[in-house]
Amino acid sequence: MMSYLEKTDFEWEGDRNREFFLIGITENLSQRKVIFKHMGIEQPPFTTEKTIKTFGESITNIGSKPPYWVILRFLRGKDGQVYCDEGYAHCAYTKQNPIPVDSEKERETLRTIERAAAFVRQKEAKAGKPVPSVTLKKPLFTATVHGNDGEAMEVHPDFQLSILSAGRQDPVNFVVETMGYVSPEYIERKLRTHPGMRELGYLLTDPHGFPEKMERTFYQEMLSCLFYPEKHRQM
Repeated sequence: MMSYLEKTDFEWEGDRNREFFLIGITENLSQRKVIFKHMGIEQPPFTTEKTIKTFGESITNIGSKPPYWVILRFLRGKDGQVYCDEGYAHCAYTKQNPIPVDSEKERETLRTIERAAAFVRQKEAKAGKPVPSVTLKKPLFTATVHGNDGEAMEVHPDFQLSILSAGRQDPVNFVVETMGYVSPEYIERKLRTHPGMRELGYLLTDPHGFPEKMERTFYQEMLSCLFYPEKHRQM
């Protein structure tokens, strides 16, 4: 790959370094080593010069929450050899459905959404009723919204859901926020963003009603949204 990038007939703007990146999913990750599998067979490891940066994990527990998305950066050294300089890792939901997640709690939120959707699909199909279409997004970037007062606010939802009932042309939009901590500072910061979140759709929190203690669970609230999405449509 590096030899290809260094071809003399390639034109590069200014004095730019030739470098390339490898992106993949792994279940075998440590502070400076990544092992990928291909067709179920482990490939030779990639060893980085620097400690791999892992979102939401300290150096001591890197690799403890697989699977991971991993991006590795390759350079040519002064000795002429190509080497793996550094890497970044981010947890994925599963290898089969590798949605990036920021925590184990977000994985649990996704499991609950999947479980609720499967139950509704089975229940409605058994009753001979049309099954709603569900689309899930994991935003990778912040969005700018404007509240009733016109003030701009940046929000970054954990998940966004669109539920389209049979016979409808316009889906009902939902925002799902995983509430991972209970510290006063965290709660205050999250609650400040919730008005902006509601500009994007009906707000759901996991746990339901956070920070209040509710008898109704997030799973039960999710079932209600899937069975009766129109009741949650915002005007």
